[in-house]
Amino acid sequence: MGLFHDLIWVFRCDLQSSANDLRLTLLPALIAILVLILSGGALLVAFEDEFVRGYAFVHGQDDDEARATIELRYVRALVGLGVLAVCLVVNRYYFTVLSLLALFVTISIVSDYFSSVQVQYSESRFEEYLQRYGVELWAVSVVMRLSFLGLLLWAANDVRTYHLSRPRW
Repeated sequence: MGLFHDLIWVFRCDLQSSANDLRLTLLPALIAILVLILSGGALLVAFEDEFVRGYAFVHGQDDDEARATIELRYVRALVGLGVLAVCLVVNRYYFTVLSLLALFVTISIVSDYFSSVQVQYSESRFEEYLQRYGVELWAVSVVMRLSFLGLLLWAANDVRTYHLSRPRW
């Protein structure tokens, strides 16, 4: 029962304007998120063809569909970062936005995981994937997205801790 009440309290506090020290608390996580998104964009530019062909192979799409899907996901990450910037300006809704972004990233990771599991359990397709694209491409993608999820959860936990330390009325 205490966890449920704490969660309600965090969301209630999240709707109110927060003190400026919450911005300073979140700043390292938000800067790390920005750096991660920009470095992910740099990796996409540097290895665009490999990412597109590997994604198309795993998901059974043609290259144009895969490129469009990858670009859409990157744009979504940028929009999420923009929404977090708006949160900094209005100084509220941090926990709500971070929780929603973490949920969306988790859904995306799980969806891609099930697609890649289908490839891995088809021995001939997995060997073909490894020969064509190598495991590095898949590993970089997984590390980047799990790092993004970890940073979102870190920031959300900081907001939760901040709001739980506020006096209750």
